[in-house]
Amino acid sequence: MKGLEHPFREVEFLKNALHEAFIQLLSGKHGARQAIQAVAADVQALVARDADAALGLVHCLPMKPYNLAHPVYSALLCELIGLRLGYGEAERLPILSAALSCNLAALPYQERLRIQRGALSAEQFQTLRHHPDQSVTKLRAAGVASPTWLTIVKQHHERADGSGYPEGLKGAQILRESKLVALTDMYLAQVTERAHRDVVAAREALKRLFLESREDDAELCAAFVRELGVYPPGTWVRLNNHEIALVIRRGDTALTPLVRAVRDPNGRVYPEAPWRDTREPAHAVADASVAQPELIPEPAQLWPEARESRVSGAV
Repeated sequence: MKGLEHPFREVEFLKNALHEAFIQLLSGKHGARQAIQAVAADVQALVARDADAALGLVHCLPMKPYNLAHPVYSALLCELIGLRLGYGEAERLPILSAALSCNLAALPYQERLRIQRGALSAEQFQTLRHHPDQSVTKLRAAGVASPTWLTIVKQHHERADGSGYPEGLKGAQILRESKLVALTDMYLAQVTERAHRDVVAAREALKRLFLESREDDAELCAAFVRELGVYPPGTWVRLNNHEIALVIRRGDTALTPLVRAVRDPNGRVYPEAPWRDTREPAHAVADASVAQPELIPEPAQLWPEARESRVSGAV
C-alpha cells in the first residue's frame, strides 16, 4: 500500500488482497497464511497513518462486497481498540488475522444469509453453527498454528451468558481477544445496512453495545466506546445552527469533534464543505443521525491529506 494517496482508496486494495488470500486459503495454496498476515499488517499501517480516516471509512463507505468489507472493517476496529488496550504490535497481528479469516468457511453462503429477510431455517442455523470449527480446520490446513488466532476464530460467536456457539462457553471461558472480535462484529451489524433491520446511528449502537456487554468485560467495552467517541468520524450530525455536517476527526473531547458542513440551514449543499469547530456554541452538535450517503458522491473528498494521527482521540 506504500505510496497511495488516501486511506479511502487504500481500503479497496485491502479488500482485493483479502480476496486473493481467501482464494489461496480455500484452494490450499502455499503461502495462504502469510497472505492473510500481510493484509493484517497493511491494516495496521493504515491505522498508524490516519486513525480518524480509518474510522471514517468504516462508517462512511458501503460494506460492499460484504464478505470482504466486513472482515477488513472488523480488523480496522480491532487494531484501534487493541492499541488503546495496550497490546503490542506482535500481539495485535493474530487478532487482526483472526478478524479477517473467522468467517472463512461461511464465505459461500454469507452474502445470501445477509440479504435474507426471513428467519433462518433449521438447516441454515445448523450450517452456521458449524462454520467456526470448519474455519479453524481450513486455517490449520493452511499452516496456521497460532493458538490466539485459532482460538479467536473458534470462539468469535460465543457469548458470555452461554447463548453463543459452537460450544456455549460462558464468561472467563472465552478468550478476551475473542470478545474483542465479537464486539466489532456486533457493532458493525448495527451500523451497516441489513435486509431485515434498519441502520442504527453509531452513537446509539455504542450505547447498546456498552449496556449489553459491560458486565462481561467492562474495561474492554469502555475502551471500545472511548476509542470511537460519541460522534465517530464518518458519522452525520446536525449542528446548533441547523447545518448538516460529517464528522471528520475526533476532537479534544468526545462531544467536540471536528466536522465539515455539507448542507446549510436551508438544506442547500455547500459547494465546498466548510470546516466547523464544534467547541463553538453556534456549531456545537445538536444531535446525531444515521448515514446520509446521498449527500456526498465521494466521501474521501472531505478528508484532508493523511496525517500522523493520534490513535486514541476520544476520551
